[in-house]
Amino acid sequence: MSENLRKNQYSNTSRNFSFDGFNIRIVELTRGISELSLRGSLNILSIVQGGSFEQRKIPTVLNGGDSININENTLSSTILVLELNQNILEGHLELNQLELSFDLLKVYCELVLNPGFNHSLIEKIVRGLFVSVRHTNEKKWLVELIEILNGRWDEFPSLIDLASDLDVHPVTISKYFARICGMTISEYMRKIKVRRAVDMLLNSSETLVSIAFTCGFSDQSHMNRLVKRYIGHTPGAIRSTLS
Repeated sequence: MSENLRKNQYSNTSRNFSFDGFNIRIVELTRGISELSLRGSLNILSIVQGGSFEQRKIPTVLNGGDSININENTLSSTILVLELNQNILEGHLELNQLELSFDLLKVYCELVLNPGFNHSLIEKIVRGLFVSVRHTNEKKWLVELIEILNGRWDEFPSLIDLASDLDVHPVTISKYFARICGMTISEYMRKIKVRRAVDMLLNSSETLVSIAFTCGFSDQSHMNRLVKRYIGHTPGAIRSTLS
């Protein structure tokens, strides 16, 4: 495990963290460059600060040897680059897109906010980014359900309403969502809200009270508890990365 802070051709600073089977770079893009070279057999890039929300919402996945073009919309951004070696990919079939963005944000917060970061936690998160074959054959209604939940993240759709929209029995939804996704719908909704709150903490000047209200928490204390539970750090600590 090592960390090096150095100047390089495509940014002011790049912090490097080496693990068994993968490498993580936190890259600050502050100069007008055209391309970011990637070093892993599989590379996952997640914009955590800067850019638009749509750019931050869905990480980019690229194969080894590829590079990513940098445009004006991603300058002055902070990007987490996860570079996976071939040995960590063996035996895994595909990425768990359901929580990919959330998990990478959790990794970022742990690396940035904890100087003695939890090495085992990060390895567990990264190795958990993959799903086995039995989870890949998602039911069509499940894909639609996830789209609905993400589209209505600031609402509180009931199971009955969701069942009506999908034309699927409520019991079927609860049973298979938990079995395939490994959590209840309520927990998934909480994670969506936490993800959105952390994004606002890192990319806006809104007060914590305003963010809690916008993201559908009952109050700031409620947001504080859930962000701490799921991310491992308080909203105040996360906001402090902007200073």
